[in-house]
Amino acid sequence: DGHFAAAGEAAIKEVETRMRELFKEGKPNSPIPKDAAGLIGALLSDNGFYQFCDTSEISGANFRKGVKSIFEGAFMAYRNPSMHANLNCSQREAFERIVQASQMMGILTSGEVRI
Repeated sequence: DGHFAAAGEAAIKEVETRMRELFKEGKPNSPIPKDAAGLIGALLSDNGFYQFCDTSEISGANFRKGVKSIFEGAFMAYRNPSMHANLNCSQREAFERIVQASQMMGILTSGEVRI
């Protein structure tokens, strides 16, 4: 099968691993959320402690909300289903998931934790 589904799943898992690292960095004495939704909320919500854009203007605030939505959608679409079943995907679909994960990882490496 070319292991395309496994490659796509591994890419999104790396994003989740990075979110866990950022959470530990920002709140070392707090329990890490059990799922990606909790991590996304803690890091990327309006009051999240990971800063990757200037939210003092409406465009920055909207960008932050959009990024949060992208993360939520990616985890709902690609990560959660794979927890419950083996998913198949084509080479193209795997490539698209890897590119999406790369874009998400870019956000998670371009900002900083602020408490």
